[in-house]
Amino acid sequence: MRIEAVKKRIILLTALGVGASVAVSGMIGFVGLIVPHIVRLTLGPDHRYLLPASALLGHCSCSVPICWPGR
Repeated sequence: MRIEAVKKRIILLTALGVGASVAVSGMIGFVGLIVPHIVRLTLGPDHRYLLPASALLGHCSCSVPICWPGR
């Protein structure tokens, strides 16, 4: 029983921490947290591909929606 309470408390504190970091840094904080997980799910855990693909997808997801409407 006590383990379930600890799990719920950890999940709540983690969600609050992620929410606070996104609130402070905005969209870049959200992209920095989510994009590596999406890339890992699609490409796998090999860091030779994971790091460059995360950087590329993070760049595209931040700059494309901002730059294209202005043109």
